[in-house]
Order: sequence, then C-alpha cells, then structure tokens
Amino acid sequence: MKIITWIVQGLLSLAFLGASISKLITPYDQLASTPNMAWVNDFSALQIQLIASVELLAVLGLTLPLLLKKFYFVVPISAIFLALVMVGAIATHIQRGEAILVNIILLTLSIATLWFQKHLLSSKPLV
Repeated sequence: MKIITWIVQGLLSLAFLGASISKLITPYDQLASTPNMAWVNDFSALQIQLIASVELLAVLGLTLPLLLKKFYFVVPISAIFLALVMVGAIATHIQRGEAILVNIILLTLSIATLWFQKHLLSSKPLV
C-alpha cells in the first residue's frame, strides 16, 4: 500500500511542481495572454504568486518527508492545502464556464493522498 501512496504523491507532486514553477517564473502579462490561462485575469499578479507559492510549498511537503524519512505529519497538511487550491480552481473555472476535469482529477489525488496518509500515520491496516 505504501507503493500506491508514493505513486499518488509522486503524480500529484509532478503536476503541481510544473504548474507552480510556470506561474512563478512566467510574467503575469504573458500568463494572462496564454489561452488556457485566461483565468489569471480574475486575479492580481500577487494573488497568482501566492497561489503558486502555496502549490510549491505543498509539493515540498509531499516529497521531503519521503526523502528525509521523517516529518510525515506534513504530508496530509500539504494534501489539504492542494485540495483547497483545487476547490478554488474548480469554483473559478465553473464561474468562467471552463473545463474542470483536470482540477477534479487533482482534487481526487489530493484527497487520496490525505486518506492514504491518515491510514499510514495511524498504523491501521489498509484492507
């Protein structure tokens, strides 16, 4: 079961790593002019940087405990923050009439990570 957890966390981390870095390094005007990033126009440059920073910190919270083999309590906290980001993203995309499938997948992976970690931290057997 740990391997499944690592795979889910890895997929989640990779998705958000790419998304957060692109938002952090791409100038706001360029992001806003990208067709699939039109939602950026609903937020200020500072808000986009804040969203990207939360995503990046959550990625670190998902991956560093696995690498360091300690501080596992940070993983569920990171998963909660990513789930909250996805709830906000879903709300934004619904208001704009945009597709939300990717956001739902990422929300599902975040919730799955939270669930797996809850059971791993409590040492309950996963049946």
